[in-house]
Amino acid sequence: MKRGKLELKDSDTLQDIYNKLTIDGYLKEPLTVDEQVLIYGISKWIRENVEVE
Repeated sequence: MKRGKLELKDSDTLQDIYNKLTIDGYLKEPLTVDEQVLIYGISKWIRENVEVE
């Protein structure tokens, strides 16, 4: 993620995050700073752009 915009390599980061999750949703290992920033950026975009009905 660069300047708040998703990049192609972010798909790899999302896959890495997915691989760190257990079936119960717990983390097998801590997230890196890049992974945390990506999740924050995606959640911020969703809050600002998705309407709740």
